[in-house]
Amino acid sequence: MAGGVTTILCMPDTDPVIDDVALVDFILRRARDTASVHVHPMAAMTKDLAGEEMAEIGLYEVGAVAFTNGKTSVANARVMRNVLAYAKDFGALIVHHLEDATLSKDSVMNEGEIATRLGLRGAPTAAETIVLERDIRLVELTGGRYHAGQIQPGLARCHSQRQGARLACDLWRLDQPPHPERERHRLLPDLLQDEAAASHGRRPAGHVEGVASGDIDVIVSAHDPRGAEGKHDGPSPKPPMVGAVGLETLLGAGLRLLSQRRRSWLHFSCLLEAMSANPAKLLDLTAVA
Repeated sequence: MAGGVTTILCMPDTDPVIDDVALVDFILRRARDTASVHVHPMAAMTKDLAGEEMAEIGLYEVGAVAFTNGKTSVANARVMRNVLAYAKDFGALIVHHLEDATLSKDSVMNEGEIATRLGLRGAPTAAETIVLERDIRLVELTGGRYHAGQIQPGLARCHSQRQGARLACDLWRLDQPPHPERERHRLLPDLLQDEAAASHGRRPAGHVEGVASGDIDVIVSAHDPRGAEGKHDGPSPKPPMVGAVGLETLLGAGLRLLSQRRRSWLHFSCLLEAMSANPAKLLDLTAVA
């Protein structure tokens, strides 16, 4: 609330996973009794977020506002099709993380010249594109409601007109690579480097352009703080836990754009719509101050 956020969605990747009626009801009751802001749970789209068996989509009728598999993608196309088809019957929204785990396994940043120079394993853009292309075809097949989470600006532009696909953007993907000895700076999605822009000393603005043009219609905080024990300095074969504080900086970082050179691309009303009105509309929530 101090950061200007009055409504939050909680992810289902908790312990236990939010895939049961009792857990959705518990969160809603606890929030009603104790929270200073509005709290809405997103339920798991597969049991235990394992991606192998569809969870109970009927949780939409008891208070779940959307369904997601957290920070993992559902690799099984049959399961994903069933989720979209069942969700359509309820009018529920499916929010999906775009990442082919077999391509991005053990990566610590995005693939490219900088990753090669630093000797770090990178994840190719194709890891995101492959999942998005499959999902869009399944959306066209089922007619389900779909929201692609934390997408790259180029992909948002290419697919913004495709039937049924709703595209979201994290606030914003940072445009600098992680220092090879500062693994605690790693996020998910990985930090994105626009090498062409960086070579000219400019910051890339793909996400800002995407919001201004309407290709990207939602800005999220991706608030996922991690303790010091989960992040550590020094390179290692196994990537550390990822995440960062987002709620406290969401509004401030967005408003800062309006005072920079890019302000001509993005209007104040467009910024606020992407942070409030647009997500409320997608989730069938009443916008509140």
